[in-house]
Amino acid sequence: MFLSKAASYKKELLARKKDYYRRCLEEAVYAVSEKRFSRALGTPGVSIIAEIKKTSPSAGRLTGFSAGELAEVYRSSGADAISVLTEDKYFSGSPEDLRTAAGVFGGPALMKDFIISPLQVAKAACLGASAVLLIAGLLPGRKLSELLNCASEYGLEALVEIHAPWEVDRCLEAGAEIIGVNSRDLVTLEVDPSAHTDIAALIPPDIIRVAESGISSAGRVRELAAAGYDAFLVGGALLLSDDPGGMVKSLKGI
Repeated sequence: MFLSKAASYKKELLARKKDYYRRCLEEAVYAVSEKRFSRALGTPGVSIIAEIKKTSPSAGRLTGFSAGELAEVYRSSGADAISVLTEDKYFSGSPEDLRTAAGVFGGPALMKDFIISPLQVAKAACLGASAVLLIAGLLPGRKLSELLNCASEYGLEALVEIHAPWEVDRCLEAGAEIIGVNSRDLVTLEVDPSAHTDIAALIPPDIIRVAESGISSAGRVRELAAAGYDAFLVGGALLLSDDPGGMVKSLKGI
């Protein structure tokens, strides 16, 4: 199963690079949160989180553009935020991708990785992230609420990702304020578009709702906006496009 393999690798990496992550913890800046990420997603109209990643387990190689080049394309085309993969084994990402992209983009940046430790949250703060991705299925028991609290302490927000209806209540109990519904099951890597609509109605209206995966057209964005989504995280469709900037504008309707 993909998610369990990714978690095992991340635990091994944290153990091997313990000193590096502890330095991140010592160097991390505790900032007063401006809630830049949630504000960007809560603006009127369609809010797009444009993703930066080089490869994916389902699609293989995605783009030859650098993180900085993509960040500039997304900035100039009106993306509201960016999502940057820092995971190395499955997505060919690196911490420097986030540092570079966040600097070029200038707006809110989400660090997307298999986050299982406060040390990784500290790293996100060091690299200039505004928010971190927390995958509910990867964080059992009180781990989810602990990492949500940790993110808040560093002045970061968190996009809490789910795939199944039963995960909604657990996220709310943990204190999630932004919930992302991923139509791709991270265990099987299969996409089920109905997950978006099945789960949207279960999320309270005061929670920011983000649709993830399987979004490749303005029509689909309109459908999901009508279902209650506030923002849309788009990765593969942008990265495989001949004109990612033009596609951002199309999805936003500008």
